[in-house]
Amino acid sequence: MRNGDRLSGDVVRQDNGQLQLETDYAGTLLIDWEQVRAVHLDAPVPVLLDDEKVIRVARVVREQDQLQLTIPPPSEPMSLPPERVEILDPEPWEMGDGYDLSWEINLGLKDDTGNSESDEIDLDLNLNYRRRRHEWETYGALEYTTTRGVKTIENWTLLNKYTRHFRRSPWYGAAWLRFKHDCFADLRLRYLVGPSLGYRFDTRDDIRLSAEIGPVYLH
Repeated sequence: MRNGDRLSGDVVRQDNGQLQLETDYAGTLLIDWEQVRAVHLDAPVPVLLDDEKVIRVARVVREQDQLQLTIPPPSEPMSLPPERVEILDPEPWEMGDGYDLSWEINLGLKDDTGNSESDEIDLDLNLNYRRRRHEWETYGALEYTTTRGVKTIENWTLLNKYTRHFRRSPWYGAAWLRFKHDCFADLRLRYLVGPSLGYRFDTRDDIRLSAEIGPVYLH
């Protein structure tokens, strides 16, 4: 550290101005990247630069307003401004190598006998695809109910969203396409489509708070 302290652990990653260091004695530490004097690695790790170039480094040393990146031989050390280093030890999908896909499906079935004699089906799904600065999200929900063989509820929603994240910025561009159907609310099929400009306040996996503005077309 710049104050002379030395910390040991496993480097998880560095991005958004923070170095994540996993330790046996204090869990995962979030360290201000500006306060780090040098990072010495047991084995080379990839570094993603702002021009999307990927290099492997064994050591990072801050000297005044420059970062000195030690690259395994036979390459020469590289010197560049700190702002050019986007992520230290990124995920493969962040480097354009493959993709990150997560999904969840919930299904509920209910059968009531007796006076009501009703059947109910509830379904919802979430899908998220990411590759480099591109992201695709899909959310769907279905509710279908019959009472004594007569349909009483039939509605569903399908939301699709494409996001293009800007480099080293909480700002992003997006495009929406939403379908909604509710026959008992006289919504046979309504759709919403349009672009938007968004700002993400927090990028942690457990909290995703953002705001968007843009024109939409509703039918």
